[in-house]
Amino acid sequence: MSKRTRIVIVDDHPLVLAGLARILSVSDELEVVATATSGLQALQQLKALQVDVLMTDLDMPKMSGLELVKQARELFPELHVLVLSVHNDPTLIKALMQAGANGFVVKTAPGEEILRAVQSVAQGTPFYSADVTDALLRQHTETNVQSGPKLSERELEVLQLVASGYSTKEISEKLFISVRTVETHRLNMMKKLDVKNVAGLIRYGLKHGLVD
Repeated sequence: MSKRTRIVIVDDHPLVLAGLARILSVSDELEVVATATSGLQALQQLKALQVDVLMTDLDMPKMSGLELVKQARELFPELHVLVLSVHNDPTLIKALMQAGANGFVVKTAPGEEILRAVQSVAQGTPFYSADVTDALLRQHTETNVQSGPKLSERELEVLQLVASGYSTKEISEKLFISVRTVETHRLNMMKKLDVKNVAGLIRYGLKHGLVD
């Protein structure tokens, strides 16, 4: 039997904790080993338990989610962190990414997306809700911060969906283009940006403000 991904969920609302635990319980690959209602409690659990993924809210008393992310990643560099929040402010999201968060999902996302986000982050692939990537792209467009090779509007759309964890087939269905066209856009971006794989594309997008 394959190893299950061990998760700690942090939120100061018990009902939210129960709801998130219920969403994750549908997967045999995931195991919620503990829940916490504060950042301090979460750090204690991380020290006491072997944890793969920390799933945390932002707005909590005494210790914010941002501070928890910073401390958790300093203590456990291999830990994967997924942030959930009602806020999708680009500046805040960038601060979380710099602190070491691996993904960000808005709390209004459907259960299927939250589940997919946890699975993606657990595998080491960054995940961002579509609402989040849209907000980041709007800020990027408004501030004109893109540097380096210029990507087309369609390539940017593909990059955002790749960063959100969508498969090639899902991207083709979402954008109403063929799988072959999606693959072509991805290969063209890799050539333009001089990266070798999807992870490199996502890292480039984060670094240059295209998806972060």
